[in-house]
Amino acid sequence: MYEDLEPIVNLKFGEVVERVARENGAKLSAAIADLGRRGLSESGIMISTRVNSAVEHSERVCRGLYEIWLELILQRNQGRISREDVDFIMERVNACTQARTGNIAQVLATPQGQAPGWSLQQAQTKMQSVASGINRELEIRLREQEAFPKQVVSSPDLGFIAFLRAFGQSWLTLMSGPLTVPFAIAALVLPGFYKLLFGVLAVLCGVFSSYRVWRTASAKPNR
Repeated sequence: MYEDLEPIVNLKFGEVVERVARENGAKLSAAIADLGRRGLSESGIMISTRVNSAVEHSERVCRGLYEIWLELILQRNQGRISREDVDFIMERVNACTQARTGNIAQVLATPQGQAPGWSLQQAQTKMQSVASGINRELEIRLREQEAFPKQVVSSPDLGFIAFLRAFGQSWLTLMSGPLTVPFAIAALVLPGFYKLLFGVLAVLCGVFSSYRVWRTASAKPNR
């Protein structure tokens, strides 16, 4: 069901990964250099800095994947999502957070050994929180959608019969309305021309009726 979107997601996700790695790497390098100048290269502050950087990196990557899938699915479904869509997106998000948690453990490892257990627990808790937050956002969107269903607007009838019906109603209204008064008076004054006068009236009413039908159709907003 989502196979057609996979190639697009892969391209967009590749861009996200590269951008996040570049930005996060520059930020972490600056922080490490600053701590080194202060003689804190082997301190707990250094470990916390690296943990926070790795967690931020992973969070941005997984959230980027979520936003890509959500955007494409909404485009395909005309702004709506289904329960199946939510489950699919969360399956991808959970896989991402689990993979990134393992990646964080590798990133935090040093030649002296693995990172402290507290740092790995902190990273795991944070990534679980990321997945929970995304799931909450999707649930809110889905429930708001269910609470306020989109109204289905029927398309206007553009057939020839509908045109004749609208034209006939407008034409008869004009032929029996105030416009006939001056023509009736003129027919009394010029009795020999009453057929011509009412012929002209019929033509004018027909032209104006066509204009009214066109104006009404043009004034309707596009759906």
